[in-house]
Amino acid sequence: MEGEFPDLAGIEIKEGLEIAGGNAEIYKKILMKFYLINSSTLAEIKKALENGETLVAAR
Repeated sequence: MEGEFPDLAGIEIKEGLEIAGGNAEIYKKILMKFYLINSSTLAEIKKALENGETLVAAR
C-alpha cells in the first residue's frame, strides 16, 4: 500500500497509513486537505517577512 504514494519530502507515508488504519483512500483525503489548507502558507510567511511583520509570519 505504501507504494501507492510518491516520495514526499517530510511526509512519513508508513506512519500516516498506520494512523489512517491502513486505509489509503482516507490517507489520500487527509493529505489533500492538508495541502489545500496550507498551500499558500509559505508565500504568506515570505510576504509578512518582506513587510517586516514578524509576528504575522510567526503565526
